[in-house]
Amino acid sequence: MENSKLNSVEPKIKIDAVCATSWVSWGKHLTKAISECAIIDDLKVTSRNYEFHSIVGNKDDSPKKENFTGIHIKNKVLNYFPSNLGELMPNLIGFSVESSKLMEITQNDLKAFTKMQHLWIGVNLIKVIEKDLFKYNPDLIYINFRDNLIKKVDPKVFDNLYDLKHLIIVRNECIDGQANSYGQVKELSELVAEKCGGQSKRTTTTTTLAPTSNSKIKIPIDESQDDDDKGVEEKVIETQQIGLPVKVGFIVGIILLCFAVGIAVYCFRKRCS
Repeated sequence: MENSKLNSVEPKIKIDAVCATSWVSWGKHLTKAISECAIIDDLKVTSRNYEFHSIVGNKDDSPKKENFTGIHIKNKVLNYFPSNLGELMPNLIGFSVESSKLMEITQNDLKAFTKMQHLWIGVNLIKVIEKDLFKYNPDLIYINFRDNLIKKVDPKVFDNLYDLKHLIIVRNECIDGQANSYGQVKELSELVAEKCGGQSKRTTTTTTLAPTSNSKIKIPIDESQDDDDKGVEEKVIETQQIGLPVKVGFIVGIILLCFAVGIAVYCFRKRCS
């Protein structure tokens, strides 16, 4: 008789959450105030087997859960996102998880928040920013991953975020930087791709200068094959001035010639006398 093993699915662990509700500003980059739900319960989510059963405000006139536009979770234990948060709060434009031991964030976690503009995931335990993380969040203006453990970032993860103006990734393992303009975001994204995404940066532009006195010629040295991936460095070579030795030699030659002519004239006169 063969032993058969049935696959069992663990039942979801239901969470009831209460939040303090208020209208707040999350920054000048957002044109509207946020109808915020700040979780006040002792939230503890230690696996992906959790989901919210209900989210209610602490006031009689609190908005319904579907009308909240921002959720703020701070100083809780939220290792993973509850699976159905997007179903309960489909209109979120602001999402903040701070100091809550969040270990990972996936595309599926953010898939339901197609209107999201502001994402704050500061002071957590994130190590990887995966490919296409923001595929369903093209309206993002502000992203903050400060004080995490990030050591790997997909090099193209920010490519579809054309409105992204603020990118903060300070104090992480592979990167420490922030940007507050479209141009700076582009530069920081390239640096993140280089430092955290494994993309080497090669420079092919060379500068050619005509050798003149005391000039410096910049010669690109490609060290991109080294283990440290230092890229292209510049070596400076001082050119020597060649006009002066030529002039000195010419003058010395004239002096020697005059001296020889003088001796010849002297000898000739002495013989004739």
